[in-house]
Amino acid sequence: YSITYRETQSLRHFQQELKTEMEIAANVQNTLLGTKIPDIGDLEIGAISIPAKHMNGDYYHFVQDEDGSIGIGIADVQGKGIPAALCMSMIKYAMDSIPEQSNLPNSVLQSLNRVVEQNVDPSMFITMFYGIYNTKTYIFTYSSAGHEPGIFYNAKDDCFEDLEAKGLLLGVNKNTSYKEFEKKVECGDMIILMSDGVTECRTESGFIERDYLIGEIRKHIHLHPREIVLNVYKHLEKLQHFQLRDDFTLIIMKRMK
Repeated sequence: YSITYRETQSLRHFQQELKTEMEIAANVQNTLLGTKIPDIGDLEIGAISIPAKHMNGDYYHFVQDEDGSIGIGIADVQGKGIPAALCMSMIKYAMDSIPEQSNLPNSVLQSLNRVVEQNVDPSMFITMFYGIYNTKTYIFTYSSAGHEPGIFYNAKDDCFEDLEAKGLLLGVNKNTSYKEFEKKVECGDMIILMSDGVTECRTESGFIERDYLIGEIRKHIHLHPREIVLNVYKHLEKLQHFQLRDDFTLIIMKRMK
């Protein structure tokens, strides 16, 4: 009995050490990958990113250029835990090293694609969406590397449509090129970006449909994007009995004037 007791105590001690190390790693990740949401007068922004476990395999990043344009990137590693978190750290610092003159969406993805192809195990897949909102022309230019399609809300017609942009996942082929797409953003329009942890919310009856997600956004469309993303997250978390199956990231940008 005494031997079993000591083994049990040793195992509990080891588990506590592991838990403590994971909490420290998660805090370090939050510090390393933290990004400041730009404060733009005519653009309201809401963003939320919640890991399914301690470490986050999702990543989003805002960049404000000298001319006032806003760059927004959202990436997702197909996996969880420490390996996914390490990949996200690499993506973050690779983005920081991209020259400012090469910040067009397709150039950003092409640069990151070469970095991933050289440094990430072929068994890991990374998707990414990158866009730039021009605060002078109100045009949103974007490219995608196999990422979950964004959603565009047209306030004038009161309708939602997909921001379709096909492109190969990062790291598959170092010579991959990515197409750019444009969308004019009028007053009241919204750009909605997400990871597949949002659309692949699994309930007892299966995955939710995109129409279901749009319905939840529509319920809170009169609120600030910060409140919209929080309300949508709380609802989808409740649908999953407060146990996320995948990392959850949702970003909403709304032009006000």
